[in-house]
Amino acid sequence: MKNILIFSLQLIGFNFCVYAQNDFKPQHFTVLGTSNGMKLLKQCSRSSPDSVSGFWVVTQFDINLLENNFKKILALEAVKCCMTGSKIVSLKTYCFQYIGVIINNKKYIYINAFYIDVDALDTYLNKWKTEPVIICDGGIGEWGALFDIQEKSFSQLCINGIG
Repeated sequence: MKNILIFSLQLIGFNFCVYAQNDFKPQHFTVLGTSNGMKLLKQCSRSSPDSVSGFWVVTQFDINLLENNFKKILALEAVKCCMTGSKIVSLKTYCFQYIGVIINNKKYIYINAFYIDVDALDTYLNKWKTEPVIICDGGIGEWGALFDIQEKSFSQLCINGIG
């Protein structure tokens, strides 16, 4: 009985470590309403997901799934335009906008990420919590990606171009 208890505690500890490795909770994020979907997908200097057939409301449960897996995106290489092959090095310096998208009858969360400038959030980005932020150029400072809520994986990382 004692060995079973010790094994169970070790298993719980291992699961916690694996979970904690991928966990990231952003300081600045918002969920955009579905009416903003088409506008958010019209990025200025990067590709955005193709074949989006609709939008859905992202819940707190969905956000928790995303945050519990967020660091997995650091292994992903950028595809399409621009900066193909580049990777995101850290998540700490970004602000995030989330919107639910439907592609081929499957739900994803589209992430719009942009570099945090606290002054910018308070001045010219003062509506970032309710309106899509579209920034031209900026390179690695601005990017987007899809999170598959069923597979708990990321795809289609696209980084802005450099002007």
